[in-house]
Amino acid sequence: MEIPVGEAGAADAEAMTTIWQAGLAKCGVKLNINKSELSVWLDKYLTQNYDVTWNSIGIAGDPNGFFDLIIRRFVNAGVYNNPEMEELRPKAKQTSNPEEAKKLLARMQEIVNEDLPVILVQTVPNISLVRSYVHDWRIRPDGSRLMDGVWLDK
Repeated sequence: MEIPVGEAGAADAEAMTTIWQAGLAKCGVKLNINKSELSVWLDKYLTQNYDVTWNSIGIAGDPNGFFDLIIRRFVNAGVYNNPEMEELRPKAKQTSNPEEAKKLLARMQEIVNEDLPVILVQTVPNISLVRSYVHDWRIRPDGSRLMDGVWLDK
């Protein structure tokens, strides 16, 4: 397991991989954790020179972000190839019909679940604390806070 050190999120990577290591040990699988400086880790990451790695990627609520930022990287690196996915991806981005986009993205999700080019194991919850007198505070699925319509009862 390759993890970067000396960067924001490195403590999360170390904590998470230690948990994985303990869980896998119960199954009889030994997981070695290799800590690398960011530049070394990044070189391994970009060249796909690892068996398993940890990464933290922020993507917005638009499902195309997952397919463009994560899946497409594996396609470009030559380690994942699914012609149907490559046919559907631009169609899903270009359609202005929400029902058609939903249908295309659903099929793309099925393909990812069948092929498993990457497994996402953790997400950061969108949490916000507000006082009882703050009303209509909303958080979008992409984590952004919507301030329009917020009002105070004070």
